[in-house]
This record gives sequence, C-alpha cells and structure tokens, in this order.
Amino acid sequence: MGQAMSRWYETTLFDGAMELFESNTQRKLRQRLFQYMDCDEPTNTTSVLEIGAGAGLNLPHYPVWVKELHASSLSPDLPPKAKKRARKRNIKVYYKQGKPIGLPYPENSFDYVVATLILCSLPDREGFVKEIYRVLKPGGKYLFMDHAWQSAEAQTHLSRMLAPLHRRLALGCSLKSVWADSVFTSAGFKREDLHVEEEIPKGFSWLVGKIFLGYATKRPEASDFKMDDRHGQRAC
Repeated sequence: MGQAMSRWYETTLFDGAMELFESNTQRKLRQRLFQYMDCDEPTNTTSVLEIGAGAGLNLPHYPVWVKELHASSLSPDLPPKAKKRARKRNIKVYYKQGKPIGLPYPENSFDYVVATLILCSLPDREGFVKEIYRVLKPGGKYLFMDHAWQSAEAQTHLSRMLAPLHRRLALGCSLKSVWADSVFTSAGFKREDLHVEEEIPKGFSWLVGKIFLGYATKRPEASDFKMDDRHGQRAC
C-alpha cells in the first residue's frame, strides 16, 4: 500500500470504522478512565500528552480543566476528525509526529500520559511503556485502556483464525495480545502503584477477550508521597 493510500486508509476509512464501532459501553469506559484525571488538583502548569489519538474519540471525555493537549503519533498531522473534536471541546492541541519508542519529548515532561488501544498494536510493549515512564514527571500518571486476553489459553479458536486478517486491517492490532502487569513493572513502575480494572465487552469478548483500563503512577523520589492504602496511589 502506497504512503498516500495508507494515509487515506488510516484517517478516513479506519477512523470512520472506529467511530462506527464506538459503542455506549466503550464510551462509558472512556468516561471512567478519565475520572482518574479528576483525582488530583490541576495547576496552571499541569501538562497532558496523548499518544495515538486517532479520530480523537477520547477528546470529549477529558476533564473541563484540560484546555491544552500535546499529542503524538506516526501520522504527519493530527487527523481531521480529531481536529474537529478538539475545536468542539475547545482544546488547543500541540501535535508532533513521532514513533512510539523515541517520543519527541524530553524526560519528566508530562503530568499525564494517555494511550488507549495502543498496547495491542505494538510488538515491543515494554519499550513503549518505558518511553511513557521516561516522559512522565515524578508523581505523574499513565492512563491506559486496551483489549487483551487473561492468558493465551483463554483465546478462542475463531479469534486465532481471524488474527492475521485483523492485524492487516486494524493497523497492526493483535487479537492475540495477553495482559501482563510485568509490562509496567519492567518499565519502572512499582506493582503497588498500578491500578487495573477489567471489563468484559458485550458481544465482543469472544474476539478480543477483556478490556483492561486503569493507571500507573511514576513514584516520586520524595519520601512524603501520600499513598492510598488500597492501591498505592495518590490519595484523592
């Protein structure tokens, strides 16, 4: 597929398909995910990065205090559908083209990094999460939502059969992705600073397994970091 055709497929056909299949359940999961951003009191310098924004389906769910957003993906520009949603939500987007491993930002840059439905598409998940850990400020949060199987044994026969075709049509998304907390701990996050929820997607669990969503906090070096006894996160 030529570069121009590939670009058209991603920004028009694929993004349109993502909108079409955006169910009420998925919207509610996005809403729940962004409630984690309301945990902390924002300041004038609170900074947010979204990786792989695509059609901008997350944009309507950002807290009202988010007025500026940094965004990065492989595309040379922010897709038109995302630009439209940003204008509607009155969010100014600063976009940079960049690879998942080798993000175009210095270390300790952001208070929040958001990446949804990205891990399932990456061959090097550990490397990607290490990049997120690098650009997060100490005390910052990585918000994630992805589909995966609880184990390789849980995968259905039909899902395995469709996996090669799905990977080609869905920009590398794997139907064989298996969830592993070690992806986060090997990147530098502490297990006690990782909060994960699981949901079974209605009508699609046979194909994608479960939806895993939550956040991981980059622990500050300061010893006075206030922790929640249950999840090891910032108390809120």
